[in-house]
Amino acid sequence: MNSLKENAMKYYICVKGKKIPVSQEVYQGCWQLVNHEKCLDRKDRKFGQKYQEKYWK
Repeated sequence: MNSLKENAMKYYICVKGKKIPVSQEVYQGCWQLVNHEKCLDRKDRKFGQKYQEKYWK
């Protein structure tokens, strides 16, 4: 029979085109940043402004 460790999900992130195995915490942290950026982009499109431009000028 397969052990629980073999059945557990494996998490990878791409770094310079290579898949690197990481822990669940690291994987979730990376995707949290990506999802936050996507959320800001959606808000920018909805309200017609660039999030970064507001703070860089």
